[in-house]
Amino acid sequence: MAIDVKGLAERRNISPQQVELLHELRGLTGEGIEKLPEGALRKAMRRLDYPDMPRARIAYRLQQLGDKNKEMAAHRLVAALRELDGMRLRSRRARVAGMPTGAVAGGPGVRS
Repeated sequence: MAIDVKGLAERRNISPQQVELLHELRGLTGEGIEKLPEGALRKAMRRLDYPDMPRARIAYRLQQLGDKNKEMAAHRLVAALRELDGMRLRSRRARVAGMPTGAVAGGPGVRS
C-alpha cells in the first residue's frame, strides 16, 4: 500500500522527505505516522538526525577509557575500586567533626 507522502506531510506539518525517512528508517506506515502523538513524532524526528547514536555512544565511551596509544588502562578500574573501598570505610565512622553521621555505635555496618 502506497503512502500519500505529500498529504501526510501537510497534515503532520513535516516535510515529504521526513515522511519518507520515517517510513524507511523507522519502519512507520502512513497510518502509524498519522496516529503517532505529537511528542513521539518530534522524538522520532530528532532520532532521524542521529541514526547511529547507540554505536557512537559506545565508541565515545571506549575512547574515554583508552590512552594515547589506544590501549585500555586496566589500572584505572583497580584505582577506582580502591577509592570506592576507601570512601566506604570512611563513611562507617560514627562521628565526623564531632557530629553524628547517622550510624549508631555498635549498629549495623559499624565496627568498634
